[in-house]
Amino acid sequence: MAENITWEALWAVVGVIAAIVACSFAIWWRIESRMDWAKNDALEKVSEVNDKIDELRSKVEMTSAHLAEHKIEVAQKYATKAGMSEQMNVLAKIVKDVGERLDKRLDGMTERLDRVIEARNKLPH
Repeated sequence: MAENITWEALWAVVGVIAAIVACSFAIWWRIESRMDWAKNDALEKVSEVNDKIDELRSKVEMTSAHLAEHKIEVAQKYATKAGMSEQMNVLAKIVKDVGERLDKRLDGMTERLDRVIEARNKLPH
């Protein structure tokens, strides 16, 4: 049976095999480049989230420092027991609201980052 194979048929088979190998390589290269893009995009977003977290932390620290200064000033100049109690309740509510907003923002950023990582993990390896 091997005697019936012509050079033209052999070269046609080799050409088909070469085309399959070339297509497979092209597909692999495309998938690899998309994975690199997704990885870089995720790292960029992680960096942005970390920058936002650092910014929010510095704002919280600054707000805490201002609050401490304000407490001292109020205690030195204006404090009465009833007035101080009322002001502390207001300040505690404000601090609680700021904390809740910060938690919501951080949760939102975490969810977005999780979606980016999940999308990256769904890409074929």
